Amino acid sequence: MNAGLKILKTELKAIQLAAEAQLELYKKASETGELTADAYPAAWVKLLFGSIKNAQLFCKKTLAERTVEEQREFFNSGIREATRRVTQNLKNLADKMDRSDRRKKEGTDISADLQKWSNERRELPDDANAEDVKREVKMVYDALKDAKKWARKL
Repeated sequence: MNAGLKILKTELKAIQLAAEAQLELYKKASETGELTADAYPAAWVKLLFGSIKNAQLFCKKTLAERTVEEQREFFNSGIREATRRVTQNLKNLADKMDRSDRRKKEGTDISADLQKWSNERRELPDDANAEDVKREVKMVYDALKDAKKWARKL
């Protein structure tokens, strides 16, 4: 299977995972009137996994661009949105945890790490070279792997 089809297949799975989680949340909310992380933690975790998968896919797509300039432009144009969903879902889950639960701090720390891109608008500079792009994408990808590892503990 060529790389483009592989990326598309992964993207469709990520969209499906997030859509299923949202549907589950809205269905339960319509039954109970509640749409909170503490009411339906499994659905929120599923939503987090979907957002992580989408953000990881964004990282792979960035490196699939042909030139460094295209990689930089693609990264800068989409990194904020790709990481924002993950940070919001991490925050929703971590906020509902008891303060004594050490997982709360870990989730909050991972969210803060990703906020460099989602909230602080960190971007690649115009003079970024291929190594700069790879290093930045790796930092994002590593933070996403940490988020995934954290979510698996829930």
